Amino acid sequence: MAALTPQRLAQAAFLYYVEGLSQEQVSRQLGVSRSNVSRMLTSAREQKLVRFEIDYPTVRNHSLESAVQAQFGGTRLKTAVVVDVDADAVAVGSLLAVCRGASAWLSGALRNGQTIGLSWGRTIQTLVDSTHFDGRWDVNVVQLSGVASLDPARSGHDLVRDLAERIGGRYSYFNAPAVAPTKEVAASLAGSPLVASALRQARSVDLAILGLAAFNEESSRLFLHEVAEATPEELAEAEAKGVIGQICGRFFDVTGAQVDIALTERVLSIDLPDLRTIPSVAIVASGRTKARALASAVLGGLADVIIVDSALARDLLTFSAG
Repeated sequence: MAALTPQRLAQAAFLYYVEGLSQEQVSRQLGVSRSNVSRMLTSAREQKLVRFEIDYPTVRNHSLESAVQAQFGGTRLKTAVVVDVDADAVAVGSLLAVCRGASAWLSGALRNGQTIGLSWGRTIQTLVDSTHFDGRWDVNVVQLSGVASLDPARSGHDLVRDLAERIGGRYSYFNAPAVAPTKEVAASLAGSPLVASALRQARSVDLAILGLAAFNEESSRLFLHEVAEATPEELAEAEAKGVIGQICGRFFDVTGAQVDIALTERVLSIDLPDLRTIPSVAIVASGRTKARALASAVLGGLADVIIVDSALARDLLTFSAG
């Protein structure tokens, strides 16, 4: 494989993905074994010589959008983008639909000169991987927290870089872990010039794009147990204080107020009160398990835009802003 140049990898990818040849046919044309063709295609994807765009078909449900906006009329929420999904839609279908809706919304929200803040997680990764923009904008994409990767192959650095490349803008890294091993290490890092600068930049973004998780469910569970390595005592404290949701490694209760616990003393991330000062904050979410957490975030003034699937939107209508 050492002799296989990027040009050779691109040739294999063209024959297989564009010309529609089988791996056996590609192997004969290039004079390599079939097993080598499989490895070449994998390398071509890893080196980003091949990029896929999934134009997932979506339809917005404007009546549900109006109903959700009316339901939370006394809050900061100004825009609800609701993408229709079938009642029996699988999770990945809802996720792709919501991310396609988020991509379309973002295309209309981008302006030259903006700084865009990005969180992490499966939803944000899917958004970055599946999004497509017809235009180009001079923006700077930054991380809202230190590096946390729920996928060993992708980090927060990858996400801001990839989104910036798709938009045509620039990007900046947050060079620190999302969670430090001790509160003393976290305090030391937060006081260092590079991390202090990254936190200031996170607080001053023009537009924040966030994922959201229900506490200790799905991506939140991965964060707690694999990234933060939360202790039983830390988890018990979070439950005792009524934590129900998580954004950027920060926890909040049913009112949307940030809950500071021992674990958050180790977190390097924007604080939730700072999100309320950002001009525009969009939360992208799919799946009915997130309804209570998302409603609480909206009630707490943590977003002026939400982009959700129709099943989640209907569940939001059971929560009251009054």
